[in-house]
Amino acid sequence: MPEFVPPHPRALIRHAVVRTLKEHPAVAALLGERVYPNREEHWLQDELPAAGVYTLSEQALDSDVSPDPRERRIDLAVEILAGMSEAVDDTLDRLCLAVERALCLDAIGEAMGAIINEMRAAAGLPPMEKIRRDGRLLWPVDTLLTLKLTGTDIGIAVEGDRQIGVAVLSYDLEYDALAGAGPLPDFLLAMAGWDVEPHDGKIDMESRMEFEPPENE
Repeated sequence: MPEFVPPHPRALIRHAVVRTLKEHPAVAALLGERVYPNREEHWLQDELPAAGVYTLSEQALDSDVSPDPRERRIDLAVEILAGMSEAVDDTLDRLCLAVERALCLDAIGEAMGAIINEMRAAAGLPPMEKIRRDGRLLWPVDTLLTLKLTGTDIGIAVEGDRQIGVAVLSYDLEYDALAGAGPLPDFLLAMAGWDVEPHDGKIDMESRMEFEPPENE
C-alpha cells in the first residue's frame, strides 16, 4: 500500500487549480482534459487549445508573527494556447473569460481537500473532516487567503513556420503556510518576544522556556 506523503502546498495548490478548471463546465467545454499542472510546452502538441498551470515564484510576506512569517504569496500563471486562425484573439478572450470565472478561493479549496482525501484513501487512511476556521467549514488543507488576477499577457509564440496564440493570466495567491500543518507534537517550547520602545517592528528581547519530553510508556 502506498505511503501517504503530503505534497508541498505549492504543488497542492497548482494541482487544485488544474482540477478546478477541468471540473468547470465552461472551461471543460473549451479545453476538455487538456489542462496540465506544469510549464511544459503544450503548444508543441497537435491538439489545441490547451492550458498549463505553473508557479513562477513564492515569497514570505511581512508578518507580526514571531519567529517566522506564516503567510506566503505565490505568483501563479495560467497559460492558454490556441491554434492560429483569423479568430485567434476571440478564441483566447473566450478562454480567458472561462478561466477567470472558474477560479475562486472556494472552488480551489474544495479541490485541495478532494486531492488530499484521494491520496489518503490510496494509502488506506480515513478521509479528513472539515474544520471550522474563521466562521467557515473548510478542509484542514485549505489554507488559501486571497486570490487576485494581476494581469493578462497576450501574444504569439513562433516555432519555425508554426504560430500559436498565447494568453498568460497572472495571479497573486496568498496562503497560510502553517494553517494546514496538521496535528502538532507535544508542547515542548515556549517563546515570547518584546519590541522595546522606540517600536520598530523588530524583536529586541526574547524569553525561552523548554520542557522535558514525556517518557515513552
